[in-house]
Amino acid sequence: FMYQLWHCGDGTQRICPINDFTPRDRSVWSRRMNKSYSELKSLMESIDHAARNNNVVTRARMTRADAQNCFLAGYSEINVKTTTPSGKVRDIAQLKWQPALRYKQKKV
Repeated sequence: FMYQLWHCGDGTQRICPINDFTPRDRSVWSRRMNKSYSELKSLMESIDHAARNNNVVTRARMTRADAQNCFLAGYSEINVKTTTPSGKVRDIAQLKWQPALRYKQKKV
């Protein structure tokens, strides 16, 4: 979902794509919010890069279907086990971005 918000926004909630936020938009944010934005940007760029390596075209603006295809092609960049410690199947698309960032950092 966050990947789609990054590239597509949410028209029903009147949210523009997050990657369209300008430094002026972010100037009123706290330091922590700006750090979070930078971390999120890094994660999204990693997924985009992995998708391009899998021959999937990424663009700044995408439809939800395009964003879903790119995410599925690029989420391998995030080193997440497909099962939880209790043995349940994990839906990687539902993973929040902060834990995803931690998994990505562990891969390095």
